[in-house]
Amino acid sequence: MDQIRALKWVRDNIRNFGGDPNKVTLYGHSAGGTSVMALTASPLAKGLFQKALMISGSPLLYKTLAEASADNLVFLKNTNCSTLTCLQQLSAEEVTQAVPWNVFPFWGMTDLVDIPVKGKLDGGLAIIDGLVLKESPFDSWVNGHSNDVPLMIGTAAQESDYWFYPKEFTDESMYTDYVLRKLGTFGTDIAKMALKLYPTGKKSVREQFTSMVSDARVGCGNDVMALWAAVNTNSSVYRYVTTSRPSVPVWPWGFQTNASLSFTGWDMFAFFGLMPYPIDYPSSSDVMFTSNIRREFLSFVETGSPYSKDWLPYPENIALMSSQTTAAAGYHSQQCNFWMQNGFFNYSWVN
Repeated sequence: MDQIRALKWVRDNIRNFGGDPNKVTLYGHSAGGTSVMALTASPLAKGLFQKALMISGSPLLYKTLAEASADNLVFLKNTNCSTLTCLQQLSAEEVTQAVPWNVFPFWGMTDLVDIPVKGKLDGGLAIIDGLVLKESPFDSWVNGHSNDVPLMIGTAAQESDYWFYPKEFTDESMYTDYVLRKLGTFGTDIAKMALKLYPTGKKSVREQFTSMVSDARVGCGNDVMALWAAVNTNSSVYRYVTTSRPSVPVWPWGFQTNASLSFTGWDMFAFFGLMPYPIDYPSSSDVMFTSNIRREFLSFVETGSPYSKDWLPYPENIALMSSQTTAAAGYHSQQCNFWMQNGFFNYSWVN
């Protein structure tokens, strides 16, 4: 509701700043990408934007108000409150202590950048409340109720690279044991097939692990989302994967592990000109990536289409974004077929 209010302000005031209320493009990364997805389905946002960029968001957005209310009963019980007045009088410390971090819906969400474990599902956001969202974005697309605008949907090749990397991965056998232990909860065959699809040897254990997590948790689910939007709306949907990597390892978010692969937000750093923040002296490849992604995004903002003419609407092809844009028939198609056919869409990350 706050974002819709902001969009209405833009509609009413942006001409005073040289803008056009009929040429508004939404941009959202991570939780912002999920918000953009929600806004495409909200009847309250009708006509407030004409294009949308959804980057590294969650494709899971189907929790109803009744389900969310039931989830919140765990929190309510922990507060020992029975009235609204009691809840409003809780201190910040009391609220924090009452949060059920390790109880479903697992508010801590500590597994989102790790290999899934069977049965551990996190609570989806935002909520289909009957007002802001009357139905899920997937249903709004199918039923013709969405805000039908051109979409660009992006993810990173190794979303989790900077965030989580098991300390026990000192050699290949430990990687194998870890995958067997985690994915083995879905069955030994699932775990063994995952190891075949993400083998070590030509690529490092770190790259294969973070690619596995990125595909299972983010990339493949976003492929499904892009396909549903493309098939069920009139507007073009463009899909890309960031394959550019920083020229030197960086510590962009203050986490303990540095990032050397295509981590989540690398495209955002480039587009907003923030490259000097994680890298003191950006290389030519860093600068070229910045120029390329700005060229593609700004063309989409201005025309509804990317700059590269061979980057066609999804599912005709998918763009691999680095120093230049490469149009490809698909990205990790075999791996994504494996994850999606075995029910891992519901294990996509929630943000």
